[in-house]
Amino acid sequence: RVSFTGKGILGPKHWLRTTPSGDQIIFLSKDQNNHTNAFGISPNGGSIHQLTFHDFDIQTGPAISPDGKLLAYVADNCIYISAIDQKKVDMISRKFSGHEVPINAIHWSPDGKRLAYNSQVTNGENSFLQIFLIDL
Repeated sequence: RVSFTGKGILGPKHWLRTTPSGDQIIFLSKDQNNHTNAFGISPNGGSIHQLTFHDFDIQTGPAISPDGKLLAYVADNCIYISAIDQKKVDMISRKFSGHEVPINAIHWSPDGKRLAYNSQVTNGENSFLQIFLIDL
């Protein structure tokens, strides 16, 4: 057992992520204000530290950039990038609504210069899941 939390791992996605160096396991849980945010812990145990500080919930599992410095995720119907080692966060998309809200996890390109995500596109009476890219 690595973590000892009162609330456990919570949120819309319970998948664990690790930094490329393996020095942190990243997960979602509720913060002291009951918002789903990202947290990290060493695989060797120790204290859990909060990585994101939104006053709304993260909606997808976080994706770690290839260099291990950034998280990408959907929160408040927008795509965000947060620095893992500081409280810096950037909203990199417009606010989506309805079926347009990105679903599932965001994915980084191997060079860290693009993000891929899924969203629904409606064509007449049909709705299809499609892939979108954002250049950073």
